[in-house]
Amino acid sequence: MHEFEDEGLWESDGEDSCRFSHDQIQLAAFQLIPSKQRDSFRREIGDILMNKLDPVALEEALFQVVSLKNCDVSHMSVDERRDLARMNLQVGLKAYDNAAFDTAVVYFKEARELLGPEAWENDYDSMLQLCSKEAQARFITGDIEIMEVLIEEVLSKDIPIKDKFVAFEVKILAAQGANRFDEAISTSLEVRKKLGLRAPANKPASKFTVLKEYIKTNRIVNGRSAEEIAELPDLKDERVIMGQRMLEMLLLCTIQAQPTLFPIVTFMGIQASVKHGINDSSIPFFVGFGAMLCGVFGQLKRGREIGNAVEFMLQKPGMKHKKSRGIFALEVMKFWGTPLQASLRPHLEGYQLGLEVGDVESACYHLAWRGSHLWFAGRPLEGVELELETSVSVLAEMNQVGLRLYVITCLLAAKKLRGNCTLQCCSSTTAQNDEEMDFEDLLAVASDIGNNLVHGNHLDPSHHDSRFFEASNLTSLPLRSSHCIFPKHILLLSN
Repeated sequence: MHEFEDEGLWESDGEDSCRFSHDQIQLAAFQLIPSKQRDSFRREIGDILMNKLDPVALEEALFQVVSLKNCDVSHMSVDERRDLARMNLQVGLKAYDNAAFDTAVVYFKEARELLGPEAWENDYDSMLQLCSKEAQARFITGDIEIMEVLIEEVLSKDIPIKDKFVAFEVKILAAQGANRFDEAISTSLEVRKKLGLRAPANKPASKFTVLKEYIKTNRIVNGRSAEEIAELPDLKDERVIMGQRMLEMLLLCTIQAQPTLFPIVTFMGIQASVKHGINDSSIPFFVGFGAMLCGVFGQLKRGREIGNAVEFMLQKPGMKHKKSRGIFALEVMKFWGTPLQASLRPHLEGYQLGLEVGDVESACYHLAWRGSHLWFAGRPLEGVELELETSVSVLAEMNQVGLRLYVITCLLAAKKLRGNCTLQCCSSTTAQNDEEMDFEDLLAVASDIGNNLVHGNHLDPSHHDSRFFEASNLTSLPLRSSHCIFPKHILLLSN
């Protein structure tokens, strides 16, 4: 040891520890080990660290220890493999919580392989958590094929609905991202029925039904201040928590595929929040109600009071993972009284926060709305075009078909005003050649996939020449009556 230290090959860190003086020296020493023994050597180092480190030091070095032990599992007993699988699960969850989703996938996959298919009988809890969390991580990283396999593995088991809930949740999110909104609605309603909760029919709601639910909701909320709403008891019932999450997921789907159900779902969510208590899923219901008060009924003061309640809710502990969605919701409510320029920074912050916490859905909505607001806010076209092209690429990577198409309408508008009508960055949007694509082509694609947002965002800048008046009307519609947000049934109630 002293000879190696005299040679400058390693350095002493104290009485009981030393280290190589350079990484290349360590690599050279490692290469002296026969190649067939290197994996077992790494695993032995992992075993030594696990046995020698105190609990605090082991927790800090857990990623390295588990990675070393994973290098050689061929001679492990069944119990050793099970213990290592649980360590991989622990490390995977730690990576997931720190938004290192690619890393989490590696450890989840290793754990499943260590346990084997018989784990559903031998270690049910670990296998359920592994498949569910890995499906979530695969969705976020865009590995949809393996995500679907994992979801099907969970849903095919004869297990309680609460154990299948996460798998259903990821399945719905994936359907939303792929623009299969009717499928997402049907699945959400199916889950609520399995939970024994009220589930409206997946069909257009009558004006009478909407009005009845509005009156009922307004009666239970009216007279409550923002502080009183935010201080409602916390929701504790697990079954209702799951039901509220399904209603929350229904909101965006119904706008797209069944718009008259949007207010029904909003009112149901508020009624359940007042009756059973509030949680993070309550936020979009109150935002939707506040937005309707502002945009449909013209009750700006009351609508802003509901918005203040949402801001108070977001300040509660444990709301970080919902802040991206909360910021988006608040910006929707500010739509009627704040210049579009003021929304650009919050949408960018909401996008970044959504990615940090794994809320891909909210992050992508921020990105799409920012793109739309960039166009309508009158920013220099060159910068608008560059950012929109980047946004389209990002939305493609995240499998957000509908939102991507929504942003493409703004991108095409910017390109046409700059004299460039091609869409090289959007080649997978349709089967047509990009050079032949125009607004009518985009609207046709939107109709085929049931995307109502694209119709609401339609603005052909060529109208500035011969059809300027029509173009100006299209520009003002979202600000005046929010036709792009609320279905006609709701708008009729304000007349």
